[in-house]
Amino acid sequence: MTAIVRFFIGFLLGVLLTGAGFVLARIGHGTYAPMVCNTGPLGFIFLPFTLFAAPFQWGLYLVLIPAVTSSKWRTFWIVVVIIGHLVPGAWLAAQDPAFARAMNQDQIDLLVYALLLVLTLSTLVIMGLRGIASRSTKN
Repeated sequence: MTAIVRFFIGFLLGVLLTGAGFVLARIGHGTYAPMVCNTGPLGFIFLPFTLFAAPFQWGLYLVLIPAVTSSKWRTFWIVVVIIGHLVPGAWLAAQDPAFARAMNQDQIDLLVYALLLVLTLSTLVIMGLRGIASRSTKN
């Protein structure tokens, strides 16, 4: 699979995550935990990154991580990305009263978001562990 195709897949998954995050943000009256989870630590650095960086970020992950030549380093970077996204999102969700409201009122939206997040992380793991298919299998 070419780098452009992997970038497009990651970009599309990032767009879907961002859309689900916007739905849960409820025009400022909902929770921003999914938006922070989408972008990881960038969500705490600069708010506009939280709003629009996820498609580019996930696209780059799917280009860069499979291109790493060592399977050990690919695994390391996959774990870093997963932890780097889930920990800030979970921390904010635990602190955010709007997330508690969403757990009671918006279960379907949260389920859709969770399924998209699992799909995105699974895609990262599968493509990342596979590496670039044209590479020899000795890693």
